[in-house]
Amino acid sequence: DCAAGRFAASANATACISCSAGFYAPNASASECLECVAGSHGPGVGLLRCVECPSGQYSPDAKRAECALCPSGKFSDSVNSTSCTDCPVGHFASSNASVSCIPC
Repeated sequence: DCAAGRFAASANATACISCSAGFYAPNASASECLECVAGSHGPGVGLLRCVECPSGQYSPDAKRAECALCPSGKFSDSVNSTSCTDCPVGHFASSNASVSCIPC
């Protein structure tokens, strides 16, 4: 049996394979790894679970090894974001990974 975070590629497999970055296996004896969903990421190999993207970052699709930083002019004020929001008119975010916009 393979430990959590690893899987057996076939029923007769003699070795276990670690899940790749962007994937995870929460339980032992897995036959495949699961994809980290949008809004989360799998930052390493052999993970038991994915990690949520923090505020100021996002993951637009599944299987990401890293969350992306919201670019300047956009923000994300919640965890597990799949996109960033444009600052409203009259506000700005001058740096990457902003969690809010400030008035001009």
